[in-house]
Amino acid sequence: MTTPDKTILLVEDEIFIAMAEEQMLRNNSYEVISVMNGEDAVSCVRNNPGINLVLMDIDLGKGIDGTEAARRILTEHTVPIVFLTSHSEREMVERVRGITRYGYVIKNSGEFVLLSSIEMAIELFGAHQNIENSIQNDIDHRNTEDRLGSSEPAVRALLDASPDTVLLIDIHGTTLALNSKAAERLHMSVDDVIGKNQFDLLPRDIAASRKKYLDTALQTGKTVNIADERDGMYLESTIYPIRDDDSGKITRVAIYSRDVTEIRTSHEHIRMLADLVDIAPASITVHDSEGNFIYANQKTLELHGYTREEFLKLHLQELDAPESAVLMKPRIQELIEKGELSFEVVHLRKDGTPIPMQVLNKLTTIAGKPAILSVGIDLTEKKRLENEFHELHSILKETQKISGTGGWVYDAGTGKMTWTDEVYEIYGVGDDFDPNNISADLSFYPPEWRTVIEEAFNDALHRGIPYDLEIELIRGNGEVIWVRTIGRPVMENGKIIRVQGNLVNIDQRKKNEEEIRRLLKEKELILRETHHRIKNNMGVIMSMLYLQATATENEQVTAALNDAHGRIQSMMLIYEKLYKSSDFSNISSREYLNDLIEGIGSTVPEIFNVTIKMNIEDHTLDSKILFPLGVIINELVTNSLKYAFPDNHEGEIDISFTLHSGTTFELKVGDNGVGFTVSDRKTTNSGFGLDVVNRLVAQIKGTITRDDTNGAIYRIVFPIPEDV
Repeated sequence: MTTPDKTILLVEDEIFIAMAEEQMLRNNSYEVISVMNGEDAVSCVRNNPGINLVLMDIDLGKGIDGTEAARRILTEHTVPIVFLTSHSEREMVERVRGITRYGYVIKNSGEFVLLSSIEMAIELFGAHQNIENSIQNDIDHRNTEDRLGSSEPAVRALLDASPDTVLLIDIHGTTLALNSKAAERLHMSVDDVIGKNQFDLLPRDIAASRKKYLDTALQTGKTVNIADERDGMYLESTIYPIRDDDSGKITRVAIYSRDVTEIRTSHEHIRMLADLVDIAPASITVHDSEGNFIYANQKTLELHGYTREEFLKLHLQELDAPESAVLMKPRIQELIEKGELSFEVVHLRKDGTPIPMQVLNKLTTIAGKPAILSVGIDLTEKKRLENEFHELHSILKETQKISGTGGWVYDAGTGKMTWTDEVYEIYGVGDDFDPNNISADLSFYPPEWRTVIEEAFNDALHRGIPYDLEIELIRGNGEVIWVRTIGRPVMENGKIIRVQGNLVNIDQRKKNEEEIRRLLKEKELILRETHHRIKNNMGVIMSMLYLQATATENEQVTAALNDAHGRIQSMMLIYEKLYKSSDFSNISSREYLNDLIEGIGSTVPEIFNVTIKMNIEDHTLDSKILFPLGVIINELVTNSLKYAFPDNHEGEIDISFTLHSGTTFELKVGDNGVGFTVSDRKTTNSGFGLDVVNRLVAQIKGTITRDDTNGAIYRIVFPIPEDV
């Protein structure tokens, strides 16, 4: 299969899989950029706009996984993403369902399937882009066909008759029509204003404000009200969006403005007094004897959920709940007789929610006419607290039943013990059992636990020492169960006034824990057997490589087979340690690396005059770190044994592994051999072995340097893993 040159970002954390996929893609004319984690993938797409496709593994180890990396990439860039994974489970497919993607390929599906998926994704992405561009061009090509070019005489006369200013503009602010009042306010004629942009005619600050309100109306499609001051006048304006009958889109906007200066001045004094009433924490209203509202303060509006305009249109009977509404007239009559009246009533919020209230009514006079002043206090919280105690009891009872947890209290002053219902249930006795008989209580515990619980309770009661015990209990029917009993002393003024606690039925938990221990032990045996079998299989592979190496006369083939033998040996040693270890993830660095290095010499038996010195510090590391270190040491030591000491020269190989400043590890592998010639230096960074070393160093987030001053010394520095 041949494809045009494209750049693919490969995101794969398994180094050997990544190497194989890179080679396959390059063999099929793709440019490849490779990273090993999700964070680097996001950064790479951000810094490389030429990437044509992302080939993303889902499980990327520590850090963000492939799905999260894809989401972050797609928030900034439009690029096709093909997910590549070894998992075919439904839950893994569901993880990528909500992400814009162009493929989901199972690893090892074959080169043809993967390449076909990539090519299809690139073509599909291109088709989507073409469709989007076509739609946008079509939208841009359309123009609004009809605008109001002039006003007919009847419309103009109607507009001029209004005392308010009236404007009709398009969505960009161009004036389509206006009345004489609007032109007069702009100090221009009607004809001079038509066709001009309103935002060019208004002062800059007012134009910016009006533009903001216009944008809001256009975005929401809703009417917007404005109140502002201009040239000593107070104006109230309303913006009305107008939709086209055919398309339904907003194409024009009508703006009405009214001068309310005189009204505002006359109301300022009233407003000042109303503001004082508005800050009151109680609901204050005024209504006539028929129940028509004259005034309501802010608290009333907030409490009932109405605007002021809505509330003042209500009748008192509409505000009262039905059971209260029927009492309105008798109460008004009683108020007229007494002059003052207090009672409880239930009002209804706008959404129908009832509000219990305490109301004080008083006769008064407003503008020479009789009126009724009402001050109401919301009783919702009080009623809630009154009901809460009853509700809590039922909730507590149900909770204890579900969780198998009972509560108890012992009063140190009276010596009275109180149980909740669930304690009776755990003991397996009826509610006629008297918990105040401590001796009878203790009889429910086996003899070996009786002294334990008695001493713990007495220590809590007399010495203030809390306790938390898991013990056995014999229920009323003879059944033996495990319970958790907790006791806490409560002190007041330095004196223990009571001991309270919980009794929890944990019998099922105990059984579950025992089952879990059994399963863990079984899993441990299976895992040990798995490691053992893998180690044995690797031993078979090593033996086959050895036999193949001794059976061929081709030195290059023999050397390659011996190299593979050494690499497998480093991996097999990991499984040997895992098999013998009680911890299947963490291994001693000294134990593993020492054994590994001692075994490397056996692959080059003709070397007798080389001394290997080791300084390996002991640290417990995850096998995911030690495995790359083992392969790196195998490659570097094998190279020294092969090339640094020709003709059986004597020499030394020094290997050290140390921790620096508690933040970084350093692995040093060096020899005092013949070193590198000038021509060697040009080729020593190439080759499969050193390519593997460089990639493994990158995998553990390290750096590698080489010193050729005396022989060859490699230094590898990498950060201390988080779990060390």
